[in-house]
Amino acid sequence: MPVLTLAIIMSLQSPPDFTPAELHVKEQLQSVRGAMVWVSPDPRESKDKWVLSVDIENKGRNFDCTMIKPLNRLYALRILGGNTVRKSLAVLPRLPKLDLFVATGTGLDDADLIHIGKCKSLNKLDIGGEHVSGAGLKQISGVRTLRRLFLYNTKIKDADLAPLEKMTFLDQLVLPKTVTEGALEALAHKLKHTQVSQ
Repeated sequence: MPVLTLAIIMSLQSPPDFTPAELHVKEQLQSVRGAMVWVSPDPRESKDKWVLSVDIENKGRNFDCTMIKPLNRLYALRILGGNTVRKSLAVLPRLPKLDLFVATGTGLDDADLIHIGKCKSLNKLDIGGEHVSGAGLKQISGVRTLRRLFLYNTKIKDADLAPLEKMTFLDQLVLPKTVTEGALEALAHKLKHTQVSQ
């Protein structure tokens, strides 16, 4: 049975000043069997900032991302394994501070990438799935805030790479082993300021 692990990091002022809506979501997540919730200083920022972290290991159940909709200060969302409820990723563009999104082993496909392509603040994106193709990559190729894109958990091939040629704003791009060395070199030549690797 699949194991769903969800990690959420939310930037907070010091001391943590949860809004009633944030507290409600926190309580909902804590009520999920296998959930762990904690607050700690954000090592990436000054001591005046805090992060809320949530991990969920939930066997055989889907996770509905609409649950996190009230978290306007959500900074990072990681879903590792399990499944997300279909269409619930439509909530992601409504999270104005979402900087990092990771979804691997979740059955992600091209239709899900339509929602990710509407995000306005993403800096790092790490996605995986056997059903991600060039059509899905075209959906995210316009997210100009992206600096790091990790696709090594996908099964994309040489024929899927065309949308990535437009992403000259990337600092780092990691491709899967299903891309040939020749195609990787050709893409790296077009993305002169991007570190392209496998």
